[in-house]
Amino acid sequence: KPVNKFTVLRLEPANLSLKVGQSGTINLAMQTGKNVVSGIEFTLNFDPTKLEIVSVAPADFFANPTVLANVLDNKKGVLSYAIGSLAPKSGSDNVLTLVVRGKAWGTSGVNFDRETKVAAQGELQNVLKEVVATKVEVQ
Repeated sequence: KPVNKFTVLRLEPANLSLKVGQSGTINLAMQTGKNVVSGIEFTLNFDPTKLEIVSVAPADFFANPTVLANVLDNKKGVLSYAIGSLAPKSGSDNVLTLVVRGKAWGTSGVNFDRETKVAAQGELQNVLKEVVATKVEVQ
């Protein structure tokens, strides 16, 4: 049967401006459409000369979430993360909150890699429809 791909992962805000040394928040929002999502797995890439991730915390989407992977490498500019719940749900809310800090003047994208996966009830394959990245300007 065909896969019903409805889920969108979006980093918000679409553009964030920080001064060097200043921290700001990026939310990873999920809109599931008709999918009933049980978990997501993703890697974010960013320019480690311009930006660092200070903290990563589950937000409100999943009740009692389980963090299955949380590997942050600020030297390489990579965050690998997986989160899920035994209570799958649909809807629109933030899955994660990232606190980032500007390191040096310039612009860094924060982008999902191609291996991003979303698991949903009744679906054997990835239900990810689209990802939306963000850009951080450090001045």
